[in-house]
Amino acid sequence: MEVRRHGELVPVRARMVRAVLVSLLLKPGQVVATETLMNHLWGREHPASARVTVRNYVRRLRIALHPELVQTSASGYVLCAPREWVDVCRFDDALRQAGHESRTTVVRERLAHALSLWRGTPMAGLGDLPVVTDEGPRLNEQYLLAVEDHAEATLALRTYEALIPRLAELAVRYPLRERLVSLWMHALRLAGRRAEALDVYLRTRNHLVSELGVEPGAELRSAHQQALAEDEPLPSGSAKSEPERGVRAHAQLPMDIEEFTGRQQELHQLRDLAQARPGGTATPIAVITGMAGVGKTRLALHSAHTLVRAGRYPDLQLWVELRGYDPDQDPVGPFEALERCLRLLGVPAGDVPPDLDSRAALFRDRLVGKKVLLILDNAVTEEQVRPLLPASTDCLVIITSRRALVELDGAHIIPLDVFSPGQAVELLSRLAGADTISRDTAAAAEICRLCGYLPLAVALAGRRLRADRSGSAQNLVRRLNNDRLGRSSTGSRSPHAVFDLSYQALTEQQRHAFRRLSLHPGNDLTPAAAAALAGVDSASAHQLVEGLADEHLLYRNVSGRFRFHDLIKAFARDRAAIDDSPAQRQDAIQRLLGHYIHSANAARSVLTPHGRCPVPQLPDGAFEIERFADYDAALAWCEAEKDNLSAAIRVAATKPTPAAWQLPAVLLTFYYLRSHWAEWAVSHRSALAAARTLDDVRGEAVILKGLGVLWSDLHRFDESLDCHHQAHELFAELDDSNGTAWNLNNLGVMLVELDRLDEAEDTFDRALALFRASEDGYGEGICLNNLGDTRRRLGDPHRATEHLHEALEIQRRLGDNGSLRYSLATLADICCEVGNHDQAIDYYRAAITASEETGDHRTTARTQANLADALERTGRAKDAREAEHLRKNAVSTLAKLGDPLAESPNGGGER
Repeated sequence: MEVRRHGELVPVRARMVRAVLVSLLLKPGQVVATETLMNHLWGREHPASARVTVRNYVRRLRIALHPELVQTSASGYVLCAPREWVDVCRFDDALRQAGHESRTTVVRERLAHALSLWRGTPMAGLGDLPVVTDEGPRLNEQYLLAVEDHAEATLALRTYEALIPRLAELAVRYPLRERLVSLWMHALRLAGRRAEALDVYLRTRNHLVSELGVEPGAELRSAHQQALAEDEPLPSGSAKSEPERGVRAHAQLPMDIEEFTGRQQELHQLRDLAQARPGGTATPIAVITGMAGVGKTRLALHSAHTLVRAGRYPDLQLWVELRGYDPDQDPVGPFEALERCLRLLGVPAGDVPPDLDSRAALFRDRLVGKKVLLILDNAVTEEQVRPLLPASTDCLVIITSRRALVELDGAHIIPLDVFSPGQAVELLSRLAGADTISRDTAAAAEICRLCGYLPLAVALAGRRLRADRSGSAQNLVRRLNNDRLGRSSTGSRSPHAVFDLSYQALTEQQRHAFRRLSLHPGNDLTPAAAAALAGVDSASAHQLVEGLADEHLLYRNVSGRFRFHDLIKAFARDRAAIDDSPAQRQDAIQRLLGHYIHSANAARSVLTPHGRCPVPQLPDGAFEIERFADYDAALAWCEAEKDNLSAAIRVAATKPTPAAWQLPAVLLTFYYLRSHWAEWAVSHRSALAAARTLDDVRGEAVILKGLGVLWSDLHRFDESLDCHHQAHELFAELDDSNGTAWNLNNLGVMLVELDRLDEAEDTFDRALALFRASEDGYGEGICLNNLGDTRRRLGDPHRATEHLHEALEIQRRLGDNGSLRYSLATLADICCEVGNHDQAIDYYRAAITASEETGDHRTTARTQANLADALERTGRAKDAREAEHLRKNAVSTLAKLGDPLAESPNGGGER
């Protein structure tokens, strides 16, 4: 910060005086409160003499600058200077003018002028005073946005050389700023430096995945695709957009409640809110708030179905469970919730942006012009729901929460209390039967009072009374009064009393299942998971969960899965703590983990049918195992259970057993195929800690091998090398030649990536000998392919071809299309290099056929890209047209899968 008068520097040496001047300069002509100045100098805790000290600093400013420059007001001070005297204001004005300009040339000129005013770091010399930390980031963000806008305008005018050094310097300082990096990539591509652009993308993606656990956003992926396809790169402001996918009607609402009663006033409020309001500019939002069990979700659900039956919101009805009060899991954050919503809207996984703001923007964009009903159930904070709110007035948002969420702008708060005595008796009558209630209205009123007028408890009491053969309300009163959980200060009962009546009415087998199912750590469960927890067969599990759902102790989801109300789950766990020993509860959890390990391994064996299980001894036990007809079914199960699998891994790690590393180990193939890098990293780090706690050498070796593959795929080669070397020592200690072979094979793949080909060749030779010694034909075929590819790269196509034909023979004998596709593709690569393009095309087509038969879309797309290259090299017009089509299809598929680079598939490691 410096001051000049007629070009001459005016010294303002004292740091605190300069800080006061900076605070005034940021708002010239406006009153800056004395409190603000004190905050800028000392933070929120001021010395007792702060006001006097500020007054002295202002006096010193007047002496240094001009007596009239700083004026005193009732609440603070004003810098009496026009905006053109202050470079920050001139910068702001230039940005504003550029934003109102449509001509690209003028935009660039005004932004260039704005940037010319910028020198060094804002407020340099003020150290870490609060004014720097309060205002510095905002100024820096304005500067970066101006740099990006200027670069975008410059690229649109097809001038780029001068941009590259500045963008490169800033991208190094801000490696996670995706727009900045994408503009740098565009400039490099225009300059003919395509390889550098691809390298920039890969490094940035590694940063995002390793530091934030997210994939690149749409803008950065677009720059990457253009670099891959050699299209004319465009800045983001003028980028070609993908054809919009139409939003299909999605009905996600769970089933309505037939016996809904009461809440007429609240239903009218929701109906009125949904009515079209002329001139309305905001999305109508309702927040239904109240204690647990008061009927928030039921009101939201019944209102939603009523509106839909009336023809409102025909385009889309979304139901999002935010899990705000689940004792086992954290609430669903907006980042995760938006991913689920976007996937429901048909957005492929690879197209879901990696940052919260971009996800929210895409979600709002997909709902524009649509009549949408969005229900956000069990929210816990305003921050959780704000990014999920659409911008259209044609939408209605209904939120349920135990908190009022009063800081949610524009929301209509609908508080729910317990029922009035009359409403409670009405609900009891509807469920138990009017005749039963009319015979003893006093007893009915007493039942409702003992239930605390809580709708959930009254409903369960009504169903219990209906099931009682005596039909006596007095009997139910006596049983409620005998409940051992105790009476509250008001004489009413905890809802646990009613839950206990429903629980006692169950069969012994149902009670057993009810307790065990509550131990599930996820948000919902399948009948197969229920079978594992309860220790019964599949048919019995289906009967049990359906029976519990009929008793309204479980809720059915539209997907055929089941979930607890959180109050009922808490009650069930209390019962489990009373009625089941710790050993029995732990046995149930271990059966559940066994179910997940075996089922995940069954999926793995479909995804890689000839690979050996990474867990030599899977856990024994009586539990259901999911079976899968094909590749897509296996992947679909893994995706549907992903959250439950993560929850199971967390539970397994709390008191580690071998399951804590076995489950992540068998999930590695799924993580790789779906690019779930974050889940892979989290699960394997947890697994490694568990294996070391257990002193389980095999588990440690297997997980280190998996981490080696992960870090290699993310190009974090130092970490990958370290993991591979540690795994090698452990497999040697175990005298496990097959584990050593796979670890060496994976290490060889990484050495090829590093272009350390001589080391890779030696590593593959050692692995091949061990595969043969352990009679692992699957591993032998993969290793021969990798060895052939390495010798191709070393300039020995003859020996490379020999290895590949050996691999083909083994893979055809085994029927291993999954590996056959790689060997065929590598043979095609060799043919391309020696100029035999027609033979290469035949090999690539055969590789694509083999890949399609396995259902592996990633490798199919990679091979299509290589086939496109071979077709172009023939020089034939018809081949060029086919190549263009193949390349576009490949790039689109790889982008959807989140693949970092559309490289040719040269072998591979163990997955």
